[in-house]
Amino acid sequence: MSYDEGLDQRLTKPLGMHDTDVVLSSAQKTRLATPYDAEKNATANWSFADMPGAGGIHSSIADMMRFAKMHLPVPENEVGAAIELAWQKHYVGANGEPSMGLGWHLQGDGSTRIHNGQTGGYHSIILIDRETQSAVVLLANTATNAVDALAFELMGMLQQN
Repeated sequence: MSYDEGLDQRLTKPLGMHDTDVVLSSAQKTRLATPYDAEKNATANWSFADMPGAGGIHSSIADMMRFAKMHLPVPENEVGAAIELAWQKHYVGANGEPSMGLGWHLQGDGSTRIHNGQTGGYHSIILIDRETQSAVVLLANTATNAVDALAFELMGMLQQN
């Protein structure tokens, strides 16, 4: 099966994420925000036909919040077991590197997981903290690391309450 079919079958359909795809429909293309580089110049979308898992998945904020919610709390089913496996420490960071789960950077507090990414004209980040039952998802149509700084600031505010 194709990557898009596997994504649909194993992740997006079971989680009810109906607006997350590699290949965009005509309707999704009309809603795709114009991408900008860090200097605010319009740029082109990148295509990841050969490596869609490395920046080629498109999603909506509603779907990403649905994804985050699945982690708070984790359901007691096959999806929950997969989430727990991904959250486990699989790599112990050395020399200041973060430890890693499967696709997740583990924060030093032990309860927060992070994944971010950037392609031509877009930057996204998701932070999930089980201790405070909080999540932050930012999707931006500007390729800048300032998005990460904002997400960390928002999470810090949620963790204080």
